[in-house]
Amino acid sequence: MKWRVGDWNGAIVAGLAASIGSNSIELNFPSRITLDQWQNLYVNDRGNTRIQLFCNGSSTGITIAGSGTGGSSLSAPYDIKLDSQHNLYVAENGTNRIKNLLNYKTFIDILFFLTHLSDSSNMFIFQ
Repeated sequence: MKWRVGDWNGAIVAGLAASIGSNSIELNFPSRITLDQWQNLYVNDRGNTRIQLFCNGSSTGITIAGSGTGGSSLSAPYDIKLDSQHNLYVAENGTNRIKNLLNYKTFIDILFFLTHLSDSSNMFIFQ
């Protein structure tokens, strides 16, 4: 839920209300979130052992780690953090370790650019 200061109601920005699942719009026990500078939402979808990326304004997630995506696997992911260079860190309870996943900046830049091609005011925001 996203709550704006002063609002009485929040807005669902990821997952479906009262629904558990593993498709791109559902989550199963989301335990932690983090945002990048463009307000893209990274969700630790613990029940599905994956990290989902929800681009700003989109309710469809992209699995960027875990559940076999790109050969990656996670074991009981607990927490996620994103540093200023867009390196994603995942704390895993199942293996008692911290994983440093790939740098997603290029991926996010390309994805954001492609989703905003029709909006010329947003075409050159990346450096």
